[in-house]
Amino acid sequence: PHMGHPDPTPAEQARAAADRAAIDASCRGPVLWFLVSATAWLLLGSAFGVLVSLKFTYPDFLTNHLQTSFGPLRMAHLNVVAYGWMTMAAIAVGVWLMCRLARAELLHPRLLRASYVVWNVGVLAGVYGVLHGHG
Repeated sequence: PHMGHPDPTPAEQARAAADRAAIDASCRGPVLWFLVSATAWLLLGSAFGVLVSLKFTYPDFLTNHLQTSFGPLRMAHLNVVAYGWMTMAAIAVGVWLMCRLARAELLHPRLLRASYVVWNVGVLAGVYGVLHGHG
């Protein structure tokens, strides 16, 4: 028992559990979108990282195009990991934590959907630009 605080009744525990379930349901969609996107960017960033590491061992590997030279591949790798994976995962965790800690349902999931689309398009455009020589 807590000093000065009575144990919650079963009804209070059920109400708290229902509140947490409603909060989790309100942010589940946006959090999953961001986490799935973060995972996809992590996989792509890992693929770029493998190609970059192969370029260290075999410098003549994939030298036919500008896009597969060391510089653009390394920058694409760093951008995908930083802006695609880490940022998307941080937003997902941040949204979930803020909803849970504030004990409030997510009010504007459409705004998060829009930011999800805009951010992913921006990362994709940035990586495309880096790979095509636009720093």
